[in-house]
Amino acid sequence: MSFETNVFDLVSVRASQALKNLLENKHLYQKVEITTIDIVEAEAKKEAHPMLATKHRYWGTNELPKKKFALVKPQATGAEIALVRSMQTPYLILHHVSLYCRNKGCVIEERRSRHW
Repeated sequence: MSFETNVFDLVSVRASQALKNLLENKHLYQKVEITTIDIVEAEAKKEAHPMLATKHRYWGTNELPKKKFALVKPQATGAEIALVRSMQTPYLILHHVSLYCRNKGCVIEERRSRHW
């Protein structure tokens, strides 16, 4: 696998977990931030040639933040995920998100759905 594909896979997992955390545990006016520096550094260290590692670090700090996420259904088949991975973009997969309000004054009840 290429450097970018590995980074996209790791960033996608982290972003999906952060978004699920936002939806389940925070109010939507709040935000979550994900950092990709540690992922890029770990993958760049695997490179044997120092020039490639430098190139990958540059890509991780300048090009990666510009990438848009693709949304993938949790029921996606391996072929659909392979297609998204071939597009060289990070992706979001949300598995069984539970939405509810933790405030005592809210009347919103917990909603769970496996369907989009």
